[in-house]
Amino acid sequence: MGPLVRIIDGVFKARPEPLNTLTEMNERFFTYLVWRRGFVEPNDAKIVGSVTVPARLEAPLPMRIRHGLHGTENFHKWLLIYDGQEAQPIELSEESMKLSLYEFWSMPLLINRIQDGWRPEAEV
Repeated sequence: MGPLVRIIDGVFKARPEPLNTLTEMNERFFTYLVWRRGFVEPNDAKIVGSVTVPARLEAPLPMRIRHGLHGTENFHKWLLIYDGQEAQPIELSEESMKLSLYEFWSMPLLINRIQDGWRPEAEV
């Protein structure tokens, strides 16, 4: 499993100073990044600093995962999952639609989703 990436709203032309101002911003979504040779090129990502994780993000985050084959008659529900643990069925509500998807994305997919303004609510 690759790192859990936190995506916030906005695109910055320059690195915010101080860097920890980013931790105070609300996230648009989280996703796991496929982090292996060929999926992330050396220039795709760069460590620019280290900041303390906000207390509200220290516990495992609830995410939702598809149950069954999406787009087929076998697709009935979404499941709620915490940090890869056992999943529980949920009914999609306005609030649960905002939960990040428990998925593993390549860097090109992540970049496309950021550029397109994608949000988890788009996946119902």
